[in-house]
Amino acid sequence: QNTFQRCSNLEEVFFPSSLKTIEELAFHRCTSLVRVRFPDKLEETGNMLFHSCTSLRMVDFPASIRKIGDLSFYGCALDTVVIRGKIENVSESLFQEMHSSPEIFVPTSDISMYTLLNQGSVHPLDEYVPNAIDDVNIIKMANHECFDLSGRRLAMPPAKGVYIDS
Repeated sequence: QNTFQRCSNLEEVFFPSSLKTIEELAFHRCTSLVRVRFPDKLEETGNMLFHSCTSLRMVDFPASIRKIGDLSFYGCALDTVVIRGKIENVSESLFQEMHSSPEIFVPTSDISMYTLLNQGSVHPLDEYVPNAIDDVNIIKMANHECFDLSGRRLAMPPAKGVYIDS
């Protein structure tokens, strides 16, 4: 509990691949944290996980996730949330008190449930394309949105440049 609370200079976290649980308020007020990608075995997170992480823009949960605690994104201004797993009981407060309306990517069977909980856009998981330069093939701009060559919308434009694979 409160593992990294108030670590205002924490920008990035690397988790052990064996991590299965993260306690509540683990990243409370980590105001420099920008992006979090959890390891493949993570199953559960505690309440208010990213409470007041004002710089947090992207969170990626693995297919193994089964529970995301209440008010996990309270006070955040997220752009993108990727939930690859089937959450057993999604809390109505999961996306409450946010400073943004993020794009959320979830399994197709869960789209209607997340649409009721979120003010932003909810998309099928197969439309999500990571925006790290080494993960992006050729992209093109159309109406201020980025797409890969398969027509899948990118959550965010890449930070710099474009990687073109021949």
